[in-house]
Amino acid sequence: MKPRIILTFFLMSAIWSVAPGRVLKLVAADPNDLACIPSIYSTPNWADPNEIAGSVLPWTPGDAEGFSADCGKGLRVGTWCDPDGHAVTIEAISDGWTVSTDPNGSWTLAGEIGVGPNYIVVRIRDQPGPGYDGPIERAYTVCVRGRLRENHAPILCSLGWSLVACLLIRWRGKRDGEKAERV
Repeated sequence: MKPRIILTFFLMSAIWSVAPGRVLKLVAADPNDLACIPSIYSTPNWADPNEIAGSVLPWTPGDAEGFSADCGKGLRVGTWCDPDGHAVTIEAISDGWTVSTDPNGSWTLAGEIGVGPNYIVVRIRDQPGPGYDGPIERAYTVCVRGRLRENHAPILCSLGWSLVACLLIRWRGKRDGEKAERV
């Protein structure tokens, strides 16, 4: 008896939601509105809440677990949009980081990722035309935990086929120093 009641309720809800004159709330009036829905990410458990300004973004765009990267030069590419179609400026507030944008909606963050937690604060501001109530800005913090890259043991090689073997070991990324010494 209960499954029949649940099925009836489900069918009545479906019919009511598509009845003439009713608009589902999940459907946007303009397809471009869907591009401007911000993603919401949780602050990683290792992050210091005092270092976070505004919303949190992971280092790897679209990946809720993408909060770590190798130390060294870092490059993060993302997208931006303004729901009103205004031009925007994006700037890195954190020292040592630069931002470049293009008018088609992409932005690139470049800088040096250090060991451990890195907090890169970025500010986006729209540039409205006449008839709007002034520019609006929003802050984001790109969180990334820098991890040291693995260092591999050097290999001595003689000329000939052993040189080829050394190169193969290097290209395959062998990490075991003992195996590399036996070649």
